[in-house]
Amino acid sequence: MAAAYSSPYKRAVDTIKDFADNSELEIITDNDLCERRVGEWVEDFRGFSEKQWQDFDFKLLGGESLREVQERNVTAILNIIKNNLGKSVVIGTHGTALSTIINYYNSDFGHADFLKIVDKMPYILCFKFSDMQLESIEEVEI
Repeated sequence: MAAAYSSPYKRAVDTIKDFADNSELEIITDNDLCERRVGEWVEDFRGFSEKQWQDFDFKLLGGESLREVQERNVTAILNIIKNNLGKSVVIGTHGTALSTIINYYNSDFGHADFLKIVDKMPYILCFKFSDMQLESIEEVEI
């Protein structure tokens, strides 16, 4: 493993910390791997989430749309890949952030798929790239 990257949020860092420690890797934090900013308080979070998946540009005051989250996260991922071409890296992020990344590469991935992974902690995927082109995404069972 060449490098470990994570959202700076404690739960994301903690998810990859044991792996990084065992691999003798310092975790590099990147704010662009953070979860979406929701904005104001949401009583019906599931309904809010569904509305965001139906309209990728929907957001609350002070929050981010899923399109904004996707653009931020995919840019971060592509920069990590570019800086580590031909190497393996581990990345710790969040459910919505990861879901928008999956959706970027597979537009069929939607709200129902997002709900299937909400309770999988940790949810581990292996993205394989050739240069900057995605070859496959596979779930890693633990």
